[in-house]
Amino acid sequence: MSEHAEPGWTLVTGASRGIGLATAQRLFAAGHRVVIWSRSTPVRQDWLTDAERDGVLIHQQVDVSNESNVDSALLDLRRRGFGLNNLILNAGSGRWTALHAVSTAEWRETLGVNLDGAFFLLKRLLPTLCQADAPLVVAVLSDSVLYPFAERAAYSAAKAGLRALLETTRLEFRPHGVRFSLLYPSRVDTHFAGSHATGRPGLRPGSLKADDIAETIAFIMALPPRVEIREVHMASRSSSFGPFGEKLDEHSDRKA
Repeated sequence: MSEHAEPGWTLVTGASRGIGLATAQRLFAAGHRVVIWSRSTPVRQDWLTDAERDGVLIHQQVDVSNESNVDSALLDLRRRGFGLNNLILNAGSGRWTALHAVSTAEWRETLGVNLDGAFFLLKRLLPTLCQADAPLVVAVLSDSVLYPFAERAAYSAAKAGLRALLETTRLEFRPHGVRFSLLYPSRVDTHFAGSHATGRPGLRPGSLKADDIAETIAFIMALPPRVEIREVHMASRSSSFGPFGEKLDEHSDRKA
């Protein structure tokens, strides 16, 4: 960003709906100034318009898997004098497909959104974040990183690659004061497609809600700069973590 950039902004990727939008709204409510990136138009246009009018939120339509899109959006922020303190890597996509049926296009798209996009952003923003006050990178991964599922080869590989990228980056930039928090949620009831032809809230009853992830991110961001929450494993009490975890009845303290 420019030498006279206005600091204190948080960039949230994948914020058209679901976890990204919930996170942007939660951080906005907590007083953060937020830049949201999305490939499509966010579903909450009323909130977005009001916040942009107040000058505390910026929306840019960006495909994070497209390097030129990323460069153009960052250049626009730089020209407008907006500095970034925090980065929320949430953009993701995936569809559960058996390995023999995964097309090259599907493989490349999955890695492009989940892994390439993070690489493009980290490479460009980390030198700037090193100059920020208490910089923080939060990444939304998946329990698929720790427990790969059948029919999720592309998605699991992309998220596992993202974890490796972030852990390597942590080693390189921790001496410069950059903190990294990696979240591993299990099923979340959002528009994410996964095994569904068209994902939407309500198809994963008993699972985590987007607001649960947003609250966790807001909590991490509110901690003192000396604290680094390195990993968070998250699951609903009525859903499993990984393919074989214990499940509890949502309304009971006894094992289901």
